[in-house]
Amino acid sequence: MQTPYAPPTSKVTDPPEPQDLFAKPPQIRMAAVCLWISALLALLVTAAQVMRLVPTVGASIGATAVIGLLTASLLGVIARNISERRSWARWLFIVIYATGTPVSVAAIILAPAFFAALPAMLQANIVSQFVLQTLALILLFVSTSRQWFKSRHATNAP
Repeated sequence: MQTPYAPPTSKVTDPPEPQDLFAKPPQIRMAAVCLWISALLALLVTAAQVMRLVPTVGASIGATAVIGLLTASLLGVIARNISERRSWARWLFIVIYATGTPVSVAAIILAPAFFAALPAMLQANIVSQFVLQTLALILLFVSTSRQWFKSRHATNAP
C-alpha cells in the first residue's frame, strides 16, 4: 500500500504554452522583404545617378537625389509598419501603388522608344521595382495576411 505522503508516480509538468494563434505569416515576411529590397534598389540607383555612374533622365541631380531618398524612405517606413501589423501601411501602399504603377506601365506601353533609350540600369530598376512591389501587394492581400491584420483588432478588444 502506498503512503499518502509519497511523491506522485506520474510526471508532473506545467501545461504547454499556448501557441501564438496570430503569428506573423510567411506572406507578410515576404512582402516586407520585397519592400525592403525595393527601397534598397531605389537607394542604389539614386546613388549611382548622383555619382554620375548612370545618367539622370528628365531631372537634375538634386531632384533625383530627393526623389530617390523620399521613395526609399517611404518604402522602408511602409515595410517596417507592415511588419508591425499596422494595417494603415498596407492601405497607404496600395494607394501609392495604384497611382504610380499604371502611369509607369502606360508610359512604357505608349512610349516604348523612350523606355528602350533609358540606360540598362534604369530599365532593370523599373522592371525590378514593378515585380517586387506587385508581389508585395499580392502577398499583403491574400487571405492569410488579411486575417493576420484583422486579428490585431481581435487581440486588442476588451
